[in-house]
Amino acid sequence: MKNIFYFFKNKITHLSNLVKEQWLFYVMIILNLVPAFYRKILPSMDGGAHLYNSQLIQTLIFDSSSIVHEFYKLNPEIVPNWTGHFILSFFNYFFPAFIAEKLVLVVYLIAFPLVFRALIKTLSPQNVWLSYFVFLFTYHFLFLLGFYNYSIALVLMLVGLNYWIKNCAKNITVTKFFTLFFILSVTYLSHIFVFAFLLFVMGIYLLIKSKSLGKLVSVHPLKFFFQKSLILFVAAVFPLIFFFFYFYNRPSTGMSFYETPQTLWKWILDIRPWIVYDYNREAMLNRIIGGALGLMLLSLIVRRIIRFTKYKETILKTNDFLFLVAIIALLLFFVLPDSDGAAGFVSVRFCYLFFLFFFFALSTTVYPKWIKIMILTILIPLIFVHNYGFNKAIKSQYKIVQSIVKVSQFIPANSVVLPINFSKNWLAGNYNNYLGIDKPMVILHNYEASTGYFPVHWNREKMPNTFLGNQNSIPNCLEWIGEKAHSSYVIDYVFILVDYKDEELKCLQTIEESIQQNYTLLYSDEYCQLYHKKLKM
Repeated sequence: MKNIFYFFKNKITHLSNLVKEQWLFYVMIILNLVPAFYRKILPSMDGGAHLYNSQLIQTLIFDSSSIVHEFYKLNPEIVPNWTGHFILSFFNYFFPAFIAEKLVLVVYLIAFPLVFRALIKTLSPQNVWLSYFVFLFTYHFLFLLGFYNYSIALVLMLVGLNYWIKNCAKNITVTKFFTLFFILSVTYLSHIFVFAFLLFVMGIYLLIKSKSLGKLVSVHPLKFFFQKSLILFVAAVFPLIFFFFYFYNRPSTGMSFYETPQTLWKWILDIRPWIVYDYNREAMLNRIIGGALGLMLLSLIVRRIIRFTKYKETILKTNDFLFLVAIIALLLFFVLPDSDGAAGFVSVRFCYLFFLFFFFALSTTVYPKWIKIMILTILIPLIFVHNYGFNKAIKSQYKIVQSIVKVSQFIPANSVVLPINFSKNWLAGNYNNYLGIDKPMVILHNYEASTGYFPVHWNREKMPNTFLGNQNSIPNCLEWIGEKAHSSYVIDYVFILVDYKDEELKCLQTIEESIQQNYTLLYSDEYCQLYHKKLKM
């Protein structure tokens, strides 16, 4: 009777501790949302473009009378990068753009920690404490550049991997099959790179799992492998078809750019994916975290050696497939170009995946209590220093975006705007798209419409020949979109992002003369100028 009492007492105590720890994790999720709410809009290199194109999607679907149809059309090809735009368009239908963006950020910033923690529990339930590392993975470099589809795809990748690990060795029912099909399909529609990597990781896990099962299953491991491979292939067949045609329709540009080996090694030491605005300050923090990861790796190796020596345990475990995935990601990081002339930041993407799977691999072993205490003591303060340290940089960028949003109030719906960027700010290349986040508008700079791998395309069949006054280009100085063979349309507004005080631009005087001859200054501040075409007398 006494033993039964203590058994239930211990169980209740353990459950109580788990509940307390779980609530602490939820509190951390809430606190981790704060940096995303520093300002009304979270300024980012691509965030404005995503919001603008989400507005265009709405207009193209629901407003047939808008001038937007003369310049844009929906991409008929089923391409990646749809998920984030669909979610933004859905929210933007009911709310202003800044709220729609906030809702997408909240979905990601809540979902990613939860699925990260769920995968840790699947891999090694006793190491749930390691799930607090997730808060260093949330505000990564690409997320703060506005790569929302990539970030959403990371959530789906962890969901898919966790689902596959749990169900791979089980009987795959119809429900499980269609769940797998759904996860893989939505991952493809979110980001083609992450989809390919998820499928690769699932295949690696299946290979290792088949070998480790041995006599634990009634079928031969080779037969098991081929059966499950077939299920995985059929579940992925439709996104794989889209994947094939995506690359078939886009031959290589032959413009590959590679980072130097010295740079790549520095990125590994500095944990580059966690650095966004202030490289030196953030790298210093990251090296402390890197030291903690190194200590965990050393502890894992020592434990494996001791267990092998004393108990003849195998040194390699099934979950070591994660180390293999991390190593392959690292090799691809060094081998593949950072840009192929179309997609960019490839090296940073692989660097992020390397650290992500390296960490998951480290999470599969048991650590001494002193390591847990030491790492958590260092980790929790560093999370706040790291994620809250962006405020100053975000504040300076927000001032520019705030000015652009203010300028948009002077531009009526269904206007055509020529943006000119004289800024030296590397983040500001697509900031002009913030002009059109809350109303239908044609902005003659839209990188998404030019690439072919986003939901919106330029409509070259209907697009007019756009003129800046009486010019449809300023040779060797300024070019903009327009179809020369079509009817003429004089651009309504010229928007200039101003930051050229210390820079001599050979075309500056030519461009200014052309604008001043045909347009009247409507608004000006330290960041922006807006001109409206002169009325003909």
